[in-house]
Amino acid sequence: MHDIIHDFAQFLTKKECLIVERGSGGAEIVSVQNARHLNMLRAKGTSGTSPFSIEQAEKSRSCFCNTQVIPLNLFSHMKRVRSLSLRGCQMANIPREIGKLIGLRYLDLSDNPLEHLPETIYDLYYLQTLDIHDCSTLSGLPDRGIHKLINLRHLVNSGSTSSDFKFPQGFEELTNLKTLNEFSASSASGNNLGDLKGLNQLGGSLCILLHTDPGEIEAEKADLKSKEFIQQLTLEVRSAPTQVVKALQPHPNLQTLVYQGRHLPNWIINLNNLRELILFYIRVQDHADPLPSLGELPHLENLL
Repeated sequence: MHDIIHDFAQFLTKKECLIVERGSGGAEIVSVQNARHLNMLRAKGTSGTSPFSIEQAEKSRSCFCNTQVIPLNLFSHMKRVRSLSLRGCQMANIPREIGKLIGLRYLDLSDNPLEHLPETIYDLYYLQTLDIHDCSTLSGLPDRGIHKLINLRHLVNSGSTSSDFKFPQGFEELTNLKTLNEFSASSASGNNLGDLKGLNQLGGSLCILLHTDPGEIEAEKADLKSKEFIQQLTLEVRSAPTQVVKALQPHPNLQTLVYQGRHLPNWIINLNNLRELILFYIRVQDHADPLPSLGELPHLENLL
């Protein structure tokens, strides 16, 4: 877009939308001018790391911040914000004051070196989307209060789930959850496969990682065969025994299966809608029974 057109568009929408470019100067106060949509960017050729404060932000409904430094008084001034993105702001910690943004529906904390989240994040009763993808240093979600997020629909956590990432007690009560990218079950984290039992609204893509043997009972509790909206499933079960893998049978609506394990389960031939199958680490010599005939899958298009 030509600079003149860009400036003219900003002029026409200055009461609704405001773009603030931050440089490397000293501390200052930025007037948001009661704009409903705020975009704070790092100025070209600068670090965008100088501290600053905002004022007249009470009417802002959305805020996108990509300055590496968030405004000093952000959480006390944006009382009505519904959508907040702090993606890539180099934040190690989130202030407890975030719990004051009680009208927040969408919160993007992705691509930050986060160490932990404050428990006040569970005060965001109306929160529908929490994006923590690519937060590889995050040890887990806060221990107490997750059951209060009854409106949470999307927990975007791809690239954030290590073997010790902790899903706290009460996670299984989020029965309205539709998006969960990764779930890691291990003795180190204390996460149990059975916590997935009631999350039957899950859809899209789900990756399940087994770092230890959860046992057949826990695998059955996960009840994957009742999760009809999942389209792509990744199972990393290289250390799991045959009976555990057998209990992880998904719903026949599944379209893509990425399977990493030694034993190829017989339930694969029951996935009548499967279009793509990707296999890793299969060891034919470990199979006591004949391998399932993949030629019986009527819609299979890709086999890797």
